[in-house]
Amino acid sequence: MSFSLWFALLISSGLISLCQGDARQTAKDIEQLYNEVLQSSLQNARERLYHLNDSNAIDKQYFHELDTIVGTENYYSTAYFIFALINRSLFNQRESDKLLLEVLPYEKISIRNFFSKVKIELLNYLASTHQNKFELMTNVTRWQTETEDTLVISYLGFPQRLQDQVPELQLMDYMKQAKSLVDGIVQSLTNI
Repeated sequence: MSFSLWFALLISSGLISLCQGDARQTAKDIEQLYNEVLQSSLQNARERLYHLNDSNAIDKQYFHELDTIVGTENYYSTAYFIFALINRSLFNQRESDKLLLEVLPYEKISIRNFFSKVKIELLNYLASTHQNKFELMTNVTRWQTETEDTLVISYLGFPQRLQDQVPELQLMDYMKQAKSLVDGIVQSLTNI
């Protein structure tokens, strides 16, 4: 029996699923696009931070600590955490610090580009798996042109929203660093 015939039999009998491979590759591609936004936004913030004299801006130490974990599994969850810290005033609608005022226009452009690219990835994946995720695709389409500050919040929540609506497209745990910090605080409080 030829290899191609044997492989076709495995696929047709359900022992091998091409959709799982598609899901893993699609999740990996979306994750890479997501990480590119984090990387470019943090690089932009780092460069601008060194030229600002703003005591309300994020501490430079966060960037130094990020440099110590480049290439580790915690890098992007830490980058996500720092990105959220930079944008924290958007969550509670406080006045933005100087750093956020400088980086926000560039972040929005980067995020809109991210959603434009993700839309293509999702359309291809959903078509190949015969799924229709109307709500997700409507949101992604809207976010491609969104100009309000809430776009950043939509970006931060996207990994969880994607997992909720298309569970097989689970991205890395971007909240890992934040969860570790909360767990550490809880543990230190219980030891008092």
